[in-house]
Amino acid sequence: MAEGARLESVYAGNRIAGSNPALSAILSPEWCRQLGGVRESILRSHMSYSTILVYVGGDLVGDGLIKLPFIYNLRQNNPNAKIVWCYGEFDSVFENLLAPLIKSQIDEVVSLKNLSSQNFDLIIDTQSEWLTTLKLKMQLTCTYFFSPTLGYFLSDFKPPKGYKAPKRLIDKMLGFLDIIGMDIKTSYVLDLDQEWQEKAAELLPGHKKYIGFAVGAGYRAKCWPRKSYQSLARQIKKEGYKPVIILGPQEQDWVTEFQQELPDALYPLQDKRVTKQSPLLTIALAQRFEAAVSNDCGVGHMVAAANTPLLTLFGPTTADKFAPKVLKGLTLRAQDFGGNTMESIPQQAVFEELKELL
Repeated sequence: MAEGARLESVYAGNRIAGSNPALSAILSPEWCRQLGGVRESILRSHMSYSTILVYVGGDLVGDGLIKLPFIYNLRQNNPNAKIVWCYGEFDSVFENLLAPLIKSQIDEVVSLKNLSSQNFDLIIDTQSEWLTTLKLKMQLTCTYFFSPTLGYFLSDFKPPKGYKAPKRLIDKMLGFLDIIGMDIKTSYVLDLDQEWQEKAAELLPGHKKYIGFAVGAGYRAKCWPRKSYQSLARQIKKEGYKPVIILGPQEQDWVTEFQQELPDALYPLQDKRVTKQSPLLTIALAQRFEAAVSNDCGVGHMVAAANTPLLTLFGPTTADKFAPKVLKGLTLRAQDFGGNTMESIPQQAVFEELKELL
């Protein structure tokens, strides 16, 4: 399954094997209204929650990074609450790989089948599969329930009339908090262990003007041509910047080519001093960049987690949905230049947009 499609499936939540029956076949509007316990009017401001459960279908590395602004905003609005992150069919990287980033934000990460507590002040259902939403409503108890399912029909919190949900996934999730009545902040301080920051400073020392290039992606069709990245790196070097090439495990067959074409660039993940690779190291490296250029890929979301100025290049995937959320960010789409493949994006256009970030 393509990465974009997989992300869509995770955000959609659990799907029961086989086709779901039509809602009208099992659920009358009257019964659904009673089951939902829909409140027509709720005082949203100044609410205090002691226990909050957030339900997600699951978390891959990419969408885990996308959800960080949601998680940090949720904690900022509820500093004393116990927050449980509950996942369904798919596993969550917040249990392992990305756990250090949310250790002060989330109190427990657990699968729905292993959930011990069944009672919460607030449940936030982030997916929109109606059968999964009904399962949550029937299995768990809460004072207030939020869900976008069926146009917020089962939700105690509803958007104003005429509300149009954002297309970008993280904006949609932040919109959930806004509908509930929580404040949304555009910045936060990422929990990143000192060991990663020290290792990044060792690999990218001093106060040089580093520009990062995330040249790979999970699917090669999402990659801007290597020759274009190499030419761009030469251009940026003439401007007084130091190119930093990020080559992950999937790009090992590109390492020799890049090192031959760009011998003066830095390749921190190939440095012998790196004994273990981690998204946390890549985030720490990105914190030292002046800016970065990235394909639509996991590394791009790591750069965004560092809140580094970022130019993201899109071809076969949708910028409206998957553009990283960063305070200073730009996107270029192949469609803007009359094509659908990454080769359609001109090098000069990328260079000019990058200069806008610097």
